[in-house]
Amino acid sequence: GLLGLGALQPFLIADGEYWRLFTAMFLHAGLFHILFNSWALWIFGTMVERDYGTPRFVAIFLLSGLLASAASYAFGPVGAVGVGASGAIFGIFGAFVAYNYRRRHRALAAANLRWAGTLLLLNLVLALTIPMIDWRAHLGGFLSGLAAGAVAEGWGPRRRRLLVTVLGFAVLLAGVAMLAL
Repeated sequence: GLLGLGALQPFLIADGEYWRLFTAMFLHAGLFHILFNSWALWIFGTMVERDYGTPRFVAIFLLSGLLASAASYAFGPVGAVGVGASGAIFGIFGAFVAYNYRRRHRALAAANLRWAGTLLLLNLVLALTIPMIDWRAHLGGFLSGLAAGAVAEGWGPRRRRLLVTVLGFAVLLAGVAMLAL
């Protein structure tokens, strides 16, 4: 089943199968699961890829997915098996929030932030009422996406922005290692 394909399972990760932190985000527990994640990725992924560019979008997705898996592993129930891209998608959503927050003085960005707040409240209700939702992965993905989105554009003079982005992504990757170890 999914465990044999690379699902996240804390005992196996603790036993050295760290690759599961990566593979779990590409497995899903059924048709509805993959369709819902695909829909959410299409909505937010389209905007985030347009705003940050494809290389940064891919980096945000993968880093957020890894940090979501690491958060689930570090703070989740010991015997749980986890699959799905929702942690990485929450990371994309976090980057969407970070991008719009940086432009919050513009009407469209302000409207996007209000929409994001509504979606966060809805997801909080869902996470508290549906026990099989891995809210730790969602929260880890969202927070890492906020951070990745904040550093993806860089700060300071234009010649230093790429360095800020690379160093910021490296710090997030170190966070994966710290949580996994």
